[in-house]
Amino acid sequence: MTNQVKVQVDEEMEIEFDPYFMELEKPIKFGKDYIESFKLRDLTCKEMRTIKLGGEMTFGDFLDIGQKLVEQPRRVIDCLSKKDAVELVNRVSFLLEDGI
Repeated sequence: MTNQVKVQVDEEMEIEFDPYFMELEKPIKFGKDYIESFKLRDLTCKEMRTIKLGGEMTFGDFLDIGQKLVEQPRRVIDCLSKKDAVELVNRVSFLLEDGI
């Protein structure tokens, strides 16, 4: 089963991607393991409790939700490269779009 979704980038370009799978551009060494990708799970109410309706979320707020969705310790998220952190925030934002 695939979770591929189509996203309109602009008037001329449409891409397909799986919002629940993220390959890291820069793998992370954590203990004895190398983390090369994340599998995100579905959002639940637990992750949405801290969202202030009508309020602005910070980059850190999105990273905190992303950490819960990938089920990794905060220390792993703190080791993400800038590009991988932005990609995780984009995926969290995409998953939140339907509900907020």
